[in-house]
Amino acid sequence: MHVVFTTGKRIPWTVMKIFGLSPCGMLWLVVDLMQCSVSSAGDGLKCRERIPNACTLRLVRVSNESWIDQLATATANYTTKLTIIRRCVLFNRISVQKVLEATSLLFNQTTLQQYHEQDLTITNRMASESLELLSAPLLTHLAFVPNRHLSSLYIVNSAVRRIPESITNLYNLRFLGIDKGYIRVLDLGLLCSLRKLKTLQLSKNHISLLLPATKSTCASALQDLYLEENHLTTLDMALLAPFVSVERLFLQHNLMKALLCSKATDFPLLQLLVLGPGNNLSWIELDQLRLSASFTLTLPDNQIKQLPSLNHSNIPRLARVYLDGNQLATVDLAQFQKHQQIDSFHFSRNQLHSVACRQNVHLPLLDTMELSTNKLEYISLENCSFPNLHYLALGNNRIQRVPAEIYVSDVSPACVLNIQNNPIRCSSLRQHVKLLTTPSFYPKLLVTTAGKCADMNYNGRIPMSNLCDSRKMCRIAELDLTDTPDGLNALERAPSTSYTSIQIQRLIMGSTTIATLLVNASSLTSNLYFKKYHEKILFLPSALTLEMLTLEEARNLQTITIQTNRHLKQLDITDCALSMIPASIRNLISLKELRIKVCALRTLNLGLLASLKNLETVQLVANNITSIYPPQIATVWSIRTIDLSFNALRQVDMAAFRSLKRMNTLNLANNRLSTIDYPPSGVVTLPALTILYLTRNMIERISFVQLNASNLEYLELTSNRLPIVPEQIDKFAKLIHLSLGRNGLESFDFSILERHTNLQNLELYSNRIRSIDVPKEIELPNLNLLSLSNNQLQSIALEQLTAPRLSFLDLSNNRLTVIPDVFAKNAKLLQSVNVIGNPLTCGTYERFRKFIRLKIILPKWVSPKGELCSTGKYFVLSTTQRVCCMT
Repeated sequence: MHVVFTTGKRIPWTVMKIFGLSPCGMLWLVVDLMQCSVSSAGDGLKCRERIPNACTLRLVRVSNESWIDQLATATANYTTKLTIIRRCVLFNRISVQKVLEATSLLFNQTTLQQYHEQDLTITNRMASESLELLSAPLLTHLAFVPNRHLSSLYIVNSAVRRIPESITNLYNLRFLGIDKGYIRVLDLGLLCSLRKLKTLQLSKNHISLLLPATKSTCASALQDLYLEENHLTTLDMALLAPFVSVERLFLQHNLMKALLCSKATDFPLLQLLVLGPGNNLSWIELDQLRLSASFTLTLPDNQIKQLPSLNHSNIPRLARVYLDGNQLATVDLAQFQKHQQIDSFHFSRNQLHSVACRQNVHLPLLDTMELSTNKLEYISLENCSFPNLHYLALGNNRIQRVPAEIYVSDVSPACVLNIQNNPIRCSSLRQHVKLLTTPSFYPKLLVTTAGKCADMNYNGRIPMSNLCDSRKMCRIAELDLTDTPDGLNALERAPSTSYTSIQIQRLIMGSTTIATLLVNASSLTSNLYFKKYHEKILFLPSALTLEMLTLEEARNLQTITIQTNRHLKQLDITDCALSMIPASIRNLISLKELRIKVCALRTLNLGLLASLKNLETVQLVANNITSIYPPQIATVWSIRTIDLSFNALRQVDMAAFRSLKRMNTLNLANNRLSTIDYPPSGVVTLPALTILYLTRNMIERISFVQLNASNLEYLELTSNRLPIVPEQIDKFAKLIHLSLGRNGLESFDFSILERHTNLQNLELYSNRIRSIDVPKEIELPNLNLLSLSNNQLQSIALEQLTAPRLSFLDLSNNRLTVIPDVFAKNAKLLQSVNVIGNPLTCGTYERFRKFIRLKIILPKWVSPKGELCSTGKYFVLSTTQRVCCMT
């Protein structure tokens, strides 16, 4: 969303990009909306390099003829070829067309981020080679006079319904794109007159009809035709016969039901025909087409039930066929015998239960066959000779037996067979174990079931790589340490293996102790994870070199004993029977993160944790903690995050945390707190605290008089029982996010936010608010979201609230009869005003029709059929859009 210029001279491939121009009265930009008024030429222009290699001009005033000279002077000595105008203001009824004509003498490429005119006229004074309108919702009419400069025209999001005949006046046009418009008919005859046009892009229109060219041939140089996401339900390829230079044709997402060719038609250069996804083709007829070039047919996600007829005499250089996501039940590859240049088939996501060669087939260039996600129970490639086949994908089928015959047939001996996610029988895997133990770096057989077979686990014969999936995650169903003298160390010596993780489903330890197991595992990895931990005791010896240890489902764990250890940095325990943090935790000298979740802890001894000089994160979620004991030392410098959510705290004295000078996050959500306490006549200072969560408690009163947290940015008090706004909440001047939703507030005074210039989100939803007071001018320059939904507001006056960056205003489910006028001050970035669930009058809807049409105001539309309003009154926006309203 930038504007681009360079030097004062006309330099090739320089670009001007303007955010948005509209006629006298308003100028819509990314940041501001400027009113036209009488003005002088304005201040001098000066380039600033806010974006690398670009000259950025903050403001350009267009009021008289001198502005273009100032622009030329400002960019004359700037070395970059990119100039960005962040705001361009038009005065004295100067038209956008004149601006474009003037700037085209300086810049070859012009891009407007927003275009608000109804007409676009390209005159002979327009010297740009390229013009882009990236959003032109009001544009309906195009007009062109003879012009030999413009070679590229691109329009997006317009109301254009037709391409005018005057388009032929653009003699050197090479690219024409009109996306997201309302074009219904394409006259192919116009394209014949555009002799230099190489690309036509009409995506996301409503084209349902192609008018044929009057001449059987034309001098068109058209190479690429994009007609995707239109309404072409049927297409006769013979209509395109005059365009013999076309190379690529895109017709996906048209809901097309039939593609045919009514007469012999030759496309000597056509290489790619894209007919999916997004169509409903059950058949295509290509017998009358002659395609001489190397050709790719793309038909994914249609309704094709049998292979289309692909006559070799008509398509002599067929290279690829994509029929993924159709309804094919059988495929006989003998149909492709004559297509000696084909290199890949793609038949995944069909209903295939049979793929075969019913007669001898030799395809010397075939490299890939994709047959995954079908219903194949077996595959035989007897009679098939594919000497260069490197990859055969059969994943996600119903194959129970390894199709090893492929390797003794005339199929490529180097083929990789992927049968992952099939119910392969272990007996078949055992029978063909050589395919799994191939010495090559890439095995011939890829499976996901070997790890499930009891006697197919890692034992030195089957390399680890054959037990790993495509992400190098290896799965061993069972590892018996009693039969493996080297224990886990054997895994470290797995040949030609690079893996990210090893998953052992069942580990038989025999007489091996848990301490020995942990030490052995730490020689193999730095991160050990137990999905289920069955022991009652955890012993961490000094020889342990793990950095991360995770124990899940440790329901039997009651005791932890720890020797002095300088390696472990993270300890995670979940679902255990621990009732206290052991005193020996202080022996984990390097511990940075401690997480004990869903256990039976009853107390938190911060004094114990304060002895860990490197500890930064303490997460004790979902325990039964009822009390907190503060550290005895004055300052704790390491701890930054404490999460005590989902515990049984009924009372918290903030003095317990006063020693934690670097704590930036405190989470006390989902407890049973009714209030927050402080020491008598004392102040608790938490200089680093930025996030405080008190959500989902039972707090009825809370004061911040004794809390000094000057850097607090996020304050969450949602889902409590507060009847009034907490006392001295205004002292937190750096607040970015304030949530008081789901409480019992009955009023809110914006004056308490007077100092909150950083505030971005204010959530007051689901209270009992009846009045909103803005007693004086209040400016919240960064406010982005204001939520007042589900309250009892009958009226709201926000005229004295200035919030230039407000994007989302939620007023839904109140008792409003009129919409507050927030558009005078706050409309520049406003994207959504939700008024659903309010008894609004018909007059207020009519007053804000413009913003409803722009989808900024969001009402609740009622169905045009069968849904009646109790008031009998409607506001009608269009034939399909109406909303109930009050008289």
